[in-house]
Amino acid sequence: MTVRASVSARLNYTGRKKIPLGSQTIVVKIRERKPESVDIEISFDYEEILKAAKVDADTKTSLVLDAYYRGSLTRFVLARNSNSQLETILDCPDQVNPTFRLKLVSNQEHEQGKVLASSIIFSAREEFAGNDGDPERNNFFKLERSDSLDGQLWTVSWQDNENPRISVNGKLFDKGYTDQSKELRAFLLPEIVKEMCFGLLFRAESIPDIPENCSLYRWLQFFEQRLGVDFSDVNDETSDLDKFLLIQEALVEFTHKKWSKDKRLIDELIGA
Repeated sequence: MTVRASVSARLNYTGRKKIPLGSQTIVVKIRERKPESVDIEISFDYEEILKAAKVDADTKTSLVLDAYYRGSLTRFVLARNSNSQLETILDCPDQVNPTFRLKLVSNQEHEQGKVLASSIIFSAREEFAGNDGDPERNNFFKLERSDSLDGQLWTVSWQDNENPRISVNGKLFDKGYTDQSKELRAFLLPEIVKEMCFGLLFRAESIPDIPENCSLYRWLQFFEQRLGVDFSDVNDETSDLDKFLLIQEALVEFTHKKWSKDKRLIDELIGA
């Protein structure tokens, strides 16, 4: 299980700024897994990170990447005069998926060690490699054909809360999904994303304790890494209203994001 730090994104008492994730700031890729270690490649743009965090380029800072796995922490200091580093996470079994948080730390004499900005916790790109940006082609986004839905278009089965199954009516599946219908994608996928986010927030007993080897954990990674939705401050005291706001945020981010052929789902639908 992954141990997550709890950081409130909406009630920020520290004044800490947010570092957005993406190819322009930082990308972590898993290069090789070994029995007790993981080799990673870190690609980053120090100056772009300073700009995104709205920290003056003349401010003395250090950029660090924290890797979390099974309650352990490994910290890598990223060189300002470089844009790529190869590192190894030791004592990390090959079946464990480490998570990461990027931090910009002050080296100014009057605030030495203060964290000026940080990202949300994110995962390496390995989970989404080789899918050309199409979310429904990932294993955790797999749509199954069903002949038992009668007039129902689709459903999510939560018999196993950690491995939900998404089923599509067989007639609809045969008409559209097998041909990657743009109509089916535009109308079906956002609704499925909304349902999965609802299930994550209302069915999971504890988000930080979701096992790494289940599809629900990969959904969590998808929401946090690909859509930038921060679940780190969700706990037993989080109100239903705040949870519904997170669901709405995930839906908006999903529909606004460009997927296949660098187009949003609505752009595919109307031929823009």
